[in-house]
Amino acid sequence: MNREKLPEDLEALIQRLPAKFRRPFREHPDLSEATLQIGRPLTVSWGDWERRFVEYEDLIPAREDIQRIAQQFAGIKDDGRAGIDGTAHRVSAIFDRMNNIVGFTVRVARHFPGALPESLKLELLRSKGSVLIVGAPGSGKTTLLRAVAAAFADAIGPHLNIIDTSNEIGGVGETPIHELRHARWHQVPNPAKQPEVIRRAIANHGPLVLILDEVGYHGDVPEVEAAARRGVQVIATVHGYGIFDVIENAHYSPLLGHPDLNSRVRLARPAFQSLLEVRAKGKFYWLPDLADAVDRALAGEPVKGQRIGHWADGEPDYPPGAGLTVRKGLRSPTLKGDGGANVAL
Repeated sequence: MNREKLPEDLEALIQRLPAKFRRPFREHPDLSEATLQIGRPLTVSWGDWERRFVEYEDLIPAREDIQRIAQQFAGIKDDGRAGIDGTAHRVSAIFDRMNNIVGFTVRVARHFPGALPESLKLELLRSKGSVLIVGAPGSGKTTLLRAVAAAFADAIGPHLNIIDTSNEIGGVGETPIHELRHARWHQVPNPAKQPEVIRRAIANHGPLVLILDEVGYHGDVPEVEAAARRGVQVIATVHGYGIFDVIENAHYSPLLGHPDLNSRVRLARPAFQSLLEVRAKGKFYWLPDLADAVDRALAGEPVKGQRIGHWADGEPDYPPGAGLTVRKGLRSPTLKGDGGANVAL
């Protein structure tokens, strides 16, 4: 592929790599990741099960190559990540047991306006309700969230606040990607500080909408629940295939209204009004009434939603056997935090 045809931000990324390692990016401009590790062939991949990775046996990084890349991306933080100002591309270091950098995962991030279906975009902008986005790694949920953030940034500008835990929404550097320039963009210096960043954003910047990626790892659930119950429209992602995974994950219990897996009842209103399952890139299952969906799941009834995007003919809403796994004596999540323990059903 000719150099002139590559997007400027992708060209800026590969120009920081040794010249001999740029060819795979030109031959596969749609790649999701490239892995460079000492003594191993450079590998490009697409982050899903549908397309096999490609190895370049003639491109094997030496220690000197990895050191050159590390110098080009000076400022690698404690989390092992670096990037380019104004882009969402990410370079993540691979360490050996002595904490020496022995390789890199180069992740190509793209903004696809088409990643957010127009019908879903209108629903999100009109509803003003909080939405939980569920998807497995590689499903495209972060790409979707970036498109959602761009839509809200265009609609409400600085009244959108983005909590960028891993810099996958706005990128790395002092300036976010162009599509988010109107929003208030909060980087998280350390994942453990995410709850503090959320509190500060709400207290100091008065968001109408708060967007977060990968909630539930850093003690941030109480803050997210509190924000949603205080009238802020929260749009956040969590890991899982669908609603059943989220219900069975005790970390997310406050966001769903504290479902009790033993008694099969919901103890409070969910902090989120709706849930969107990202099944694959361009394939979604929309549950507009999360409270009803949780209640149905707890009762063992079919969860009813709306298909959006590309589905195969005759494909069921959920795989055979999908549902809650409730065993006798299973410990139910306990009520924690002040966001929803006393909220009426």
